Amino acid sequence: MMKAASSILFAFLIWSLALPAWAAIAVSAAKVDSTATATVTSHTTAVTVDASTKVLLVCVSNSGTVAGGPSGVTYNGSAMTASQSTAWTTFDEGTASFWYTVNPAVTTANVVVSWSASGKTSQGTGNTIMQYSGVDTAAPIDAQGGTGFDSAVTTITHTTTTVADNAWLVDCAIKRSAATLTMAVRDGRTEVTNRALSTSAAATSYRTNRTPQAWIMDWTLTNNRGAISVLSLKPSVESSTCNGSLMLMGVGGC
Repeated sequence: MMKAASSILFAFLIWSLALPAWAAIAVSAAKVDSTATATVTSHTTAVTVDASTKVLLVCVSNSGTVAGGPSGVTYNGSAMTASQSTAWTTFDEGTASFWYTVNPAVTTANVVVSWSASGKTSQGTGNTIMQYSGVDTAAPIDAQGGTGFDSAVTTITHTTTTVADNAWLVDCAIKRSAATLTMAVRDGRTEVTNRALSTSAAATSYRTNRTPQAWIMDWTLTNNRGAISVLSLKPSVESSTCNGSLMLMGVGGC
């Protein structure tokens, strides 16, 4: 009886130690922020990518008299992947969109944002370039969504339900009028950028190490239109057969 109980306990211990271990996402390099307050059809920003960076993420916030976000974004001459894009579409237009590249080239190169019409940026554009380590490069986006507000509001907000343990939320927000936004205080939340453009304003923030549930990302403003895009970054899964506990027990192929 004792031997059987010991075997069951040992098997349970091995099973629990072999559960997936999520890596820790971290900011791997300082953000690069670039704005253009004049009407443009492209905007270029140089960025130096750190060797530990797994995902290069760009928040593009543009506003103008013509609706729509970028037609494309490149890094080091290669197209970045389009992710969540959200807009408001009445009384001028504004779009907040995400673009990313996994395993970006470790070098200093340009991020180039392009639009099909100059009217899309006639009220300004802000591009925030962020770098993160510890992200799953095979499936970096854990969840995503956004909300556009076509009538005047005092809060732009979106709730995202994360799936993976320790996912990080990142938002990309834009509003009509040049008065800056105010970030709502939430646990684990850090403001990345918050600035006036021409006749609009844009901001970015992130929230660290979220458990799988619904999370709010929100900004307050002075009674106007706006849009917010939110995505969560999925952490990579570390090898469970080579963790320290199993190595001490002589188990696994370490």
